[in-house]
Amino acid sequence: MPINDVLRQLKGARLSQIVLHVVVDEIKKKVIACSPEVNNAQCGAISFIQRFGTTLNLHPHFHLVVADGVFEPEDVAFKFHEALLTPDDIADTQDSIRKRVLKLKVKRRTPDGV
Repeated sequence: MPINDVLRQLKGARLSQIVLHVVVDEIKKKVIACSPEVNNAQCGAISFIQRFGTTLNLHPHFHLVVADGVFEPEDVAFKFHEALLTPDDIADTQDSIRKRVLKLKVKRRTPDGV
């Protein structure tokens, strides 16, 4: 494999990690913001990057499982509080993710397009 292709894949993998961090960060911020009555609210999420499709073709995408609420620490356990997310909250989160990802794209642009 030519070195430029290897470098492009490595940069792509790192960029995928950065974008995934942005996505999870924005979702967590919105879920916590929609639960203002909870002290020291914590959001739970599991995420990973899958880099291939069912035919082992290159198809990077994210898998996410996000709690639809927040956890409040209580002594040695946590109490779950459901977040009240509206369609507008979801649209705002999508918009925030889009803006941050586009800003990353502009910031990371290089002469060779990698």
